[in-house]
Amino acid sequence: MFILSCVCNKKKNGGFNMNIEAHLATLQKKHDDLEEALRHEEARPLPDEAKLHQIKHEKLKIKEEMESFKK
Repeated sequence: MFILSCVCNKKKNGGFNMNIEAHLATLQKKHDDLEEALRHEEARPLPDEAKLHQIKHEKLKIKEEMESFKK
């Protein structure tokens, strides 16, 4: 519901409204946090491969969502 309302509320000049910008900022923060978690896990002597896979998958989902707003 939130995504649909944001898409419908684009400004006439083609820019994003504050709702979309705030959502993108939140997604970027989550992506950055996952990047930090990935670096932390990779720095361990024996990184957990399942955890690395999960983090990378979440990062990709967030990146794809961010890209969908930028089109």
